[in-house]
Amino acid sequence: MADDPIRTYLDALKEMDKAQGAVEGLVNVIHDASKKLKRWRGAGVSDIKAPHIPPEVQLGRYVIRGGDWPCAQQLGEALGDWHRAYSRAQDAYKAVPKPDRGRLQPLPKYD
Repeated sequence: MADDPIRTYLDALKEMDKAQGAVEGLVNVIHDASKKLKRWRGAGVSDIKAPHIPPEVQLGRYVIRGGDWPCAQQLGEALGDWHRAYSRAQDAYKAVPKPDRGRLQPLPKYD
């Protein structure tokens, strides 16, 4: 039923989870690269046109996959999608009658 506020809220949570997964995927790529860059002398980047990288670096543990690296636009869009999804979920939660809210998991807080 389209006018069911609980279903609307649950659907909004699904969209928020999807957006969160997209952000977390980008965060994981960035975090992995930051760990590898702590040993930057042995690090390299694959999948890009790059200056000479020695073969021992190309095959090493500290290779950052350039094809996975997000640009600022991608990161900004993913964060924006999450914030919009969170806002829609907030609105959907507020539309659920107060007596019915006890049956629902509230939105997570963020800082």
